[in-house]
Amino acid sequence: MGKALSYERYVWFISQINENRYPNASDIAKFHEISHSQAFRDIEFIRDRLNAPIQYDPVKKGYFLTDESYMLPSVWIDYKELLLLTLSKELLKDKDAKKILETLYNRIVPFSKLGLKEIHDIVSYKGIRFYKIKEGILTSIFFAILNKRMIEVKYVHILDSSECLRVISPFHLIFYMGNWYLLAFSEDKIKTYALSRIKEVNILRKDIKEKINNKKIKKMINEVFGIYLSDTDKHIFDIKLKFSKNISNLIKSVYFHEKQKMEKLENGEVIISFKSSLNEELIREVLRFIGDIDVISPPELKQKIIDRVSNSVFTRKN
Repeated sequence: MGKALSYERYVWFISQINENRYPNASDIAKFHEISHSQAFRDIEFIRDRLNAPIQYDPVKKGYFLTDESYMLPSVWIDYKELLLLTLSKELLKDKDAKKILETLYNRIVPFSKLGLKEIHDIVSYKGIRFYKIKEGILTSIFFAILNKRMIEVKYVHILDSSECLRVISPFHLIFYMGNWYLLAFSEDKIKTYALSRIKEVNILRKDIKEKINNKKIKKMINEVFGIYLSDTDKHIFDIKLKFSKNISNLIKSVYFHEKQKMEKLENGEVIISFKSSLNEELIREVLRFIGDIDVISPPELKQKIIDRVSNSVFTRKN
């Protein structure tokens, strides 16, 4: 209730300025029946925390806006919501995303003694890696998806760095392992494109013809290991991985798959089970735990891991 009343005073103060009434602390105190000290604190809050460009006119004996386009922040959040917002700003390294969040920051006021800048100073995120995306790529693709427009992209192949032009129908964005990925229809098939490898985007004046079932797409994303939905065309295996007791506490806090099942053995080992195709991401995830993991099933995955280790640079040198 107290915060709501405070906000009413802020709205009243700015509205008085907009009406060229040049309000001051005495006006706030008299109209809202509060102390002069509280009125001065309100003005300080409006100036320092709400970033209002106010200035005192000694002739008019009141305040005015140096920038008449200023508007009070329209959203108020608590400290839990503030933490999530701050984390999102840390996680998204893309320049376009950061600009959007900066704009959003300016419209938000926290129910906290700390301002957004102070909160940002005490929270950090350090990922293993993130991928650079050319400025303007993310927002252009997002606009195309919202407006159901086809796009032409200049895409760089990961193996030989060759470039090609592709006309695709974008419909979904995924942020995964430090990179943005685009799901799009290409030649009647769902393809996955890394935004870090898209160099140019041209929004076409052509509407997407494919019918998009967003609930189905979400379900497919959650059920596939990784982000490549093309895996749905491949055989799905029952994956069963056993982890040593040395890392069992770590594994108990890790989600490899949304529908995974966990079995805790008496000897301290942990077994994780889920369904997946034998894709590159799964193989790399298993290789991360070499020395503390055993592939129980399927034998095809076990063989792929053996082959990968046998053909590694370190093995060949020995």
